[in-house]
Amino acid sequence: CEAEMGPIDLLIANAGVSTYALPQELDAREVERVMRINFFGAVTATEGVLQGMLERGRGQIVAVSSLASFQGLLRHGSYCASKAAMNGFFESLRLDLVDTGVAVTLITPGFVKTEMTAHSRYPMPFLMDLDPALDIMVRGILRRERLIRFPRPLSTVTWWFRVLPRGLFDWLVGR
Repeated sequence: CEAEMGPIDLLIANAGVSTYALPQELDAREVERVMRINFFGAVTATEGVLQGMLERGRGQIVAVSSLASFQGLLRHGSYCASKAAMNGFFESLRLDLVDTGVAVTLITPGFVKTEMTAHSRYPMPFLMDLDPALDIMVRGILRRERLIRFPRPLSTVTWWFRVLPRGLFDWLVGR
């Protein structure tokens, strides 16, 4: 890309596939496929642009994760795991790149009306239209924010779920 278009100053690593699987349907190959697309796709894209950004002393890497990365969800273990891996990796990369001129922004959206959510048969609380979600993301990217979480109500619920006692969390999710 750089050979044809010039230096890349902004990478938005946004890949997301999900699977729905009952425990008795666990398929390691399917988990690996989701990890390859969601996590390793973002890492590979980053590898392709990072050296140039470091040499120029400027750039921004944006990794699109999910609020599902902060908490396991019923029957979506591979998706949650792939996005949790993104959080850990890109948070570490952000710390590694302090004072280099290269910023890392992690975006953790909730449910947004896209092709991925269009066919879901499950409740999607606080489902957002695409345009308002894009506005939030673009504002955060332009400000070079470290973490962008939205929508606020679902982000808040996600945070509370992480601090609840596990027994209470399990009971609530089972409802």
